[in-house]
Amino acid sequence: MFARALHALFRLATTREVFLAVGVGLALLTGAMLVEQLRFVRDFSNDAALLHEAEGIVDGLAGVLVAVGVFLESRDTLRRIAFSAPPPMDTVEARISEISAQNGMGVLMVGLLMEVGTLLIGLPKRVVDTHGFERTIFGACALLSLGTLVILYDFIVDAVLTYRMKREPLPPGVSPPEGH
Repeated sequence: MFARALHALFRLATTREVFLAVGVGLALLTGAMLVEQLRFVRDFSNDAALLHEAEGIVDGLAGVLVAVGVFLESRDTLRRIAFSAPPPMDTVEARISEISAQNGMGVLMVGLLMEVGTLLIGLPKRVVDTHGFERTIFGACALLSLGTLVILYDFIVDAVLTYRMKREPLPPGVSPPEGH
């Protein structure tokens, strides 16, 4: 019973519609966080409380990007868990898996780079003294957030374009994405 419910949840979680909703939701969150990052960089202050708040904003977004990146990239693995037999694979599913893996890796990498930025700021000054470079680091993180929006735009457009595709068996000689 529990296994059936879990399989059904995973089947739902790996649908094109859910992935599209995750992409749009993440784009909205990233856009809102980018506005806050730009506001902080524009009105930069060495005030410890403001630095801590900005660090929390960037670190929080970075964590979400890493989690969503792993989710997008892991679509095929989740589909294998969701189906008791090999999951059905056609041209549309193969394309969704391809764009999810590529864009998921991009979002994941951006999130990891943003975490490095906040880790540099949070390290003890005797290890790495970033004093005076905080604005630059937060500016770089804002650029990475902008890069995330570009990646998500590409993902959303590609996912929407799959609605124009016909569901057909994969052509001979074309193998499904790795792992099927």
